Amino acid sequence: MVDRWQQSVGAIAAHGLRRAVRSPLFLFVSAFALLVLFAHGCSHDPLSAGSTLGQEDSAAPVGASEAVGALGLWTGAAALVGLVLGASAVSSDLRSPALEAAVPRSVPKPAYLLGRWLGLQTIVLALAGAGAVLSFFVLHLARLDPSPILWVGLAQRLVGLVLLTTLALVLGSWLHPLIAGILALLVVTLPGLAMPYLEHSAWLLRWLSTTVYYAGPAVSQDGLISAAFSQAPLDQGYQLPLLVALENGLYALAVLGVALLRSRQREIRRKEREPSPARETSPQA
Repeated sequence: MVDRWQQSVGAIAAHGLRRAVRSPLFLFVSAFALLVLFAHGCSHDPLSAGSTLGQEDSAAPVGASEAVGALGLWTGAAALVGLVLGASAVSSDLRSPALEAAVPRSVPKPAYLLGRWLGLQTIVLALAGAGAVLSFFVLHLARLDPSPILWVGLAQRLVGLVLLTTLALVLGSWLHPLIAGILALLVVTLPGLAMPYLEHSAWLLRWLSTTVYYAGPAVSQDGLISAAFSQAPLDQGYQLPLLVALENGLYALAVLGVALLRSRQREIRRKEREPSPARETSPQA
């Protein structure tokens, strides 16, 4: 039983990774991000920005803004890929004959979801990691030395990508891909939109915003990566951003765990190919 699970999860993860890499969306987003970064890099000289780090103001140096922009571009591209491919993963697999060659005749649905989740997270985190490498290369050229809050902000963004992809995949296994993608975005963004209304005078709006705020994932802090290049100290320290990343990671695992438990009695079965009429034997008279 354990060997069957391991083989199924590994085969489906590899199948999902191949489909993601070959998808037109992944190829288009990657090419577009590279072109934008190349065009942006040709119009700026990051080497001339290193001396601005010693200024007394709290603004980030130009070289740092280049790195932050590159990282934001690639994480945004990874979020788009994870959202679209995650929401449409199950429905596209059910329509694709490639699944027949990738998995055994029947596989437990939890193993299928886990393998699909691993494949999607691999491609999304690899895309975001490519942006991080490019950003650190820009920082090296600009001779900038950011504070450790950069790693906290990067971890928070990566966990946010994992959460968004997980929500899209799980909701896409139950709902239409378009509805699943919209709901995944709403789950991630609504807690932040509800924050200003937590103390509203209208009790109904206050109750709704409180419910949405505490039922959804933790709200990520903006500007953590930019603050790594600022001379101004970070008021909230490292504890709150790390707790936000931890809570969102646990939220993603909880969503995945609920989906696996809900589908534990189901299987993904290959459809048997019907024999062609030419090969059917005629009955004897």
